[in-house]
Amino acid sequence: MLQLVVTNTNKKINKFRATLSPNILDSDKITYLHETTACEIRAIMGMLYARGMLGQNLLHVNWLFGEHVGHPIFGATMSKNRFKFLMTKLSFDDEDTRPARWQNYRFAAFRELHDMMNKNCAQAVTPNDFITLDETLYPMRTGIGFRQYN
Repeated sequence: MLQLVVTNTNKKINKFRATLSPNILDSDKITYLHETTACEIRAIMGMLYARGMLGQNLLHVNWLFGEHVGHPIFGATMSKNRFKFLMTKLSFDDEDTRPARWQNYRFAAFRELHDMMNKNCAQAVTPNDFITLDETLYPMRTGIGFRQYN
């Protein structure tokens, strides 16, 4: 699953890098435009988890990496510019084939990763006689493009 995210994110990064001029890419000041790795994607996921756990999910990224407001774990993990760049380029599927898949299926952007997650969860959990489901329905007023049945 992680390798799928890394591969598709790197495709998006390389597509973006192709639009930049060579003098920008060779600049010593801009060091965050390189491809990502599985370790870095794990770090992003950990930072997002820590952000929610620390109750800082509503803080602006500039404050999150700030010296006085944000937690030191964010600045110690990666730079603010690299975090912003990766968050804008994070991709879960191949964007080149997405329009064709989108016509048939609205969940196309996340489908492959979702199937992998379901497969992994099915291997980890074995249902037994004492499993239950809660059927609580919560009222909501949102306009969604599909029907959901319980």
